[in-house]
Order: sequence, then C-alpha cells, then structure tokens
Amino acid sequence: MQSILKMLGTPLTSPNYTLFCKRAKEAKNSLPRLSHAQPMEIAIDSSGLKVTGEGEWKVKKHGVGKRRGWIKIHIGVDTHTQELTTIEVTDEKTADSNVLPNLVEHSAKSLQKVLAVIDKT
Repeated sequence: MQSILKMLGTPLTSPNYTLFCKRAKEAKNSLPRLSHAQPMEIAIDSSGLKVTGEGEWKVKKHGVGKRRGWIKIHIGVDTHTQELTTIEVTDEKTADSNVLPNLVEHSAKSLQKVLAVIDKT
C-alpha cells in the first residue's frame, strides 16, 4: 500500500499490519457509508505488482532463478469524490477487457458513466 501511495505522489502513509488489526474494529464503526443515491461517474484502471518472496534472495545470491509472477489490481474510483468503489485482483495474464464487466456489475447501481482504457492483451 505504501508503494501505491508513493506512486500517487501523496504525502500519506499507510499503517502496518499490526496497527491496522488493532484499529480495524474502531475504523469499521467510524467510516462513513458511501452514498449511491446520485448517479456516479467512475474511472477504472489497473496496475501490476511484482510478486516477491524468498526467490528474490536466491537470485541475488546464486544468480539463477525462475521468472517471478505479477498480480494486477483493477480499481474503480468515483471521479467526483475520489472514493474507491470497486476492486478486483487477478494474475498478469488476465486482460482488462475480461475484468471490466465484473467491476461495473459490483460497483454502485446508479452509474452514469464509466471511463476506462482497455488493454486487450
């Protein structure tokens, strides 16, 4: 999450796992409900994240290793309020055009417009 915030150029920081778990119950009660009464305009995009693990160390140490995988995060954001409305995580082989219908279906019921750049590969 911290790397996504850095890419967005925001000065925000994200909590670590322990802090989030301790405060999750309080946060659930204090977060405002999203209003879907008015028609929304959402922008949908995806970004890839490299899957790392113990293999990274082996490659640095021994110079050999298999290709590392990627995951894609597909996100839908309300263009007016900047609220995250829908999200889906897939592997790197899943095309954006295959995920778009699911993202639209799981977002608010009153969509006015969907903005997306579709990668068919």
